[in-house]
Amino acid sequence: MKKIRMIGLAVLLCLVCTVGCAACSLFGSEATLHYKDAEGGKAVSSYDGNTSNVSLVIPDTFEGEPVVEIGAFGVAACEYLTSITIGKNVRVISERAFCSLPNLTEFVVDAENAAFKSVDGVLFTKDGTELVAYPNKKAGDGSYVVPETVTKIRSCAFYCCSELTKLTLGSAVREVGDYACIKCSGMTELNLNEGLQRIGRDGFSFCESLTKLEIPASVEYIGDYGFYAKTSKVTTETFIVKKSLSEITLGKSWKPQASGLESSAVEPTIREEK
Repeated sequence: MKKIRMIGLAVLLCLVCTVGCAACSLFGSEATLHYKDAEGGKAVSSYDGNTSNVSLVIPDTFEGEPVVEIGAFGVAACEYLTSITIGKNVRVISERAFCSLPNLTEFVVDAENAAFKSVDGVLFTKDGTELVAYPNKKAGDGSYVVPETVTKIRSCAFYCCSELTKLTLGSAVREVGDYACIKCSGMTELNLNEGLQRIGRDGFSFCESLTKLEIPASVEYIGDYGFYAKTSKVTTETFIVKKSLSEITLGKSWKPQASGLESSAVEPTIREEK
């Protein structure tokens, strides 16, 4: 029953993303951004794209008002998008603004934007402390090292990034948000930093290709389904926790499973650091 509820939540999230941009697969229809009122101006609420529009520009203004926000699922399930440019007036990006963008190669941010920036195509807050969103088809070999300035990986930052094969967190990361790396199906290597304290709900769930998992001694909280997998390749020998489980607040079904059954959950090897 727990597994069914968890899968249901993941499916619901995918459905919301799909509804958020249902017209993105329509050929020949006009690409359109939709807006709603927001504090200080307008917010992008959804986007209808098409096959002939592979680049999206979030404008500086709409109908004479500044575009200040990109709402939850504002740009979602747009399979043809390869590039998103964010205008200078955007100061709020909801934590699930971008998801299910399988062909995205880059985020570009106007140099005058005071709240956000892009570094090598990856979207960050201007001060570099939060990684906001990662493009699934970022140029390179599929590996990524989170910069040392980052303290938080935002919710859905690596959502369904199937092209990501190796992720290494920088030494300053303290929090991984809910659904941050859900369904990174191609990821075979994950390196968590000593200093990491909190891993949110479904933080690394459905990362079925991982073969080993090492949780540092600094971790204090792992949310529901934090590392859940239905057919995990991780074994007890390759699943290492560097402190007693009694010292960690653990959510339900947080461990990977070998066959999708609670009884097949992989038990970690406890290797407490002296």
